[in-house]
Amino acid sequence: TAYTFFATCPRGLGEALASEIAAPTVGGTLLAVHPSGVRFGGPSLAAGYAAVLWARTAIRVLVEVGPPLDVSRVRGRLSDTVYEWVRDGAAVAPAADAATAGAGGWPTLVPRGTTFAVDARVGGIAGAPGGGVGLTRAVGLAVKDAVCDALVGGGLPKPDRPPGGYASAGVPLFVAASGDAVTLYRDLVGGSLHKRGYRAGGGVVHRASLNETVAAGLCYAAGFSVDGGWAPPADVASPLARRGGGNGGGDGGGGVDNGGGNDAAAAAAPPPPPSWDAGAPLAVVDPMCGSGTLLVEAGLLARRVPPGLLRPPGAPPHPFEAWPDYSPGAWDALRSDAAARVRPAATCGVRLYGNDLHGGALSLAVSGLATARLDRMVVLNQGDAATYVPPGGVGLVLSNPPWGRRLRARDERVRGAPVEAGGGSDGGDGGGGGGDGGDPDPWGALGTFLRRQAGGATATLLSGDAGATRGLRMRAAVKRPVRIGDVDCRIVQYAVLPPK
Repeated sequence: TAYTFFATCPRGLGEALASEIAAPTVGGTLLAVHPSGVRFGGPSLAAGYAAVLWARTAIRVLVEVGPPLDVSRVRGRLSDTVYEWVRDGAAVAPAADAATAGAGGWPTLVPRGTTFAVDARVGGIAGAPGGGVGLTRAVGLAVKDAVCDALVGGGLPKPDRPPGGYASAGVPLFVAASGDAVTLYRDLVGGSLHKRGYRAGGGVVHRASLNETVAAGLCYAAGFSVDGGWAPPADVASPLARRGGGNGGGDGGGGVDNGGGNDAAAAAAPPPPPSWDAGAPLAVVDPMCGSGTLLVEAGLLARRVPPGLLRPPGAPPHPFEAWPDYSPGAWDALRSDAAARVRPAATCGVRLYGNDLHGGALSLAVSGLATARLDRMVVLNQGDAATYVPPGGVGLVLSNPPWGRRLRARDERVRGAPVEAGGGSDGGDGGGGGGDGGDPDPWGALGTFLRRQAGGATATLLSGDAGATRGLRMRAAVKRPVRIGDVDCRIVQYAVLPPK
């Protein structure tokens, strides 16, 4: 292949990302699948454009500048070796490649008037197994100095620093060192791809909002496919999993019910499961939806809306749109094809139902769902998860209840112990408000909801605290590890038994 790429993702979502890269919408050739990323090839840079447009679980999409540096036999300082490799052009693809023709390739890759910046990740490298911040900085600085020296040596002035740092650079360069290799990439986007553009108020989020890429990973684990279809996961599915065909789906959703009529209904025996109807929409329910990230990601998948189409009007172009090997025709064609694949909300086969205790979180959910153009397929409710009755039944439960510092803060408040201001925000999507003075037992409330309302359905939940899930009083069918920042989490899945 003419171009080699690496797409990064949260650790544990590599297989999901590989499915996205191999799908016809991207069409990448899989070269290696890692827990935190996928190496793939493509005949042109357009394979990278397609990954930027369609990959929901990707954080970065990187394209190799040239062949990796083998450091297995390097003696001396790694940063010195990297400097020489980059400065002398060995890090750049052969000059026969039109994209990198010129003195060492750098004057073409970073033309006059273009800014660049460097980000580095070093860990487990030969001769320095521990990596560390100092080595990472040294390698990043070596790349920056080498590129500047190569440009000046090629007759160009030293580039200015980008005013907004790495994310605003014309050519963001990413250097990764691990094992026996150092690889230098151009970063097609510069910023993180989890920023879809549907957050309220130009990016205002609940202080415990779930990362969008992780939310997409939960949707895939729950049975959604890359093309927007859904089937219960074979290792989780209950034989009585049901679709909700009730009275609340419709296209008239988007409002927030104050939950006043739910308590009596929930206290009574749950209604019998609705019969299977192949034409009925799947009722996707988040009883602790917070700012609605899981509902949005499920809705985008069901409607086949690629996340790369959601960029707000007036957003700056991606860095790759100014590169010498950029093909505007290919990018325009990909976006036109993507827009044609979008399914109408009324016929996408899914309806969304969300509930939360907190009106502030729900207001963010309303705004985000509207910005993502999903407001006509959702019904939101304000109330306690334990007494919530989704008006369209329950086919699939997706939720990220409070865990970690938010849950510990709740426990300390109950005991009367002092709590640091803020209570932490390392888990949950505002779900249920368990760490914010809401339900004193959010996981217990969720367990009550599942037993009363979700019998025969499947539930896919996120937790960063193994002890928190005990409140459900249910046995997990599957536990899948995923790392969010520096927290080891689990995607925990349940086949909910029907009521006796």
